[in-house]
Amino acid sequence: MSQDPKTNRDGEQGPVPVRSGRFYNENGLWYVTTREGKPIGPFNTREEAEDALIAFLEFIQSASPEMLVSFFKQFLGDTAGVDS
Repeated sequence: MSQDPKTNRDGEQGPVPVRSGRFYNENGLWYVTTREGKPIGPFNTREEAEDALIAFLEFIQSASPEMLVSFFKQFLGDTAGVDS
């Protein structure tokens, strides 16, 4: 899953946007941070955290709009950025 942060992703054009690392290790356990700033974890290895991010992104891409609204209301704890 690791990609050089200085290159465009598939389908991207133009200047490469600034990207921050989503993975971090705290007390020997791995976490991934969503764009919303919410941690997902803990995981025993970085690879497990990477797999979790892939699963999270696949869910986001495949879920119905209604499911996403419900999910983000619960995930974020409010309706910030969520149209209902």
